[in-house]
Amino acid sequence: MIAEDQVKRKVDYRILEVQQASPETEIRVIIVTNVPPSEPILAELTSAHLKVVKVFPDFYSVKVEGRAKHVMAVSSRDFVKYLILDEILVRGAEL
Repeated sequence: MIAEDQVKRKVDYRILEVQQASPETEIRVIIVTNVPPSEPILAELTSAHLKVVKVFPDFYSVKVEGRAKHVMAVSSRDFVKYLILDEILVRGAEL
């Protein structure tokens, strides 16, 4: 298991702020991976309640949508190098 401090280094600070303010908020995130995104990695993201929007195999990246709490849950996976916030889709607490 990766320590919380190491996870925070892998996550865009804006994702951390959204997750702390409202974990149910829907966000779009770019996941930079350590290896080219393969079918097992995509299956793992899907099973973590994330929707795969686009795969960029040449850039070792995957764009996903999901709740902030689910995005944070995958941040500790070995294949994740960094998470970058792309867009906030819905603010769950304000609906």
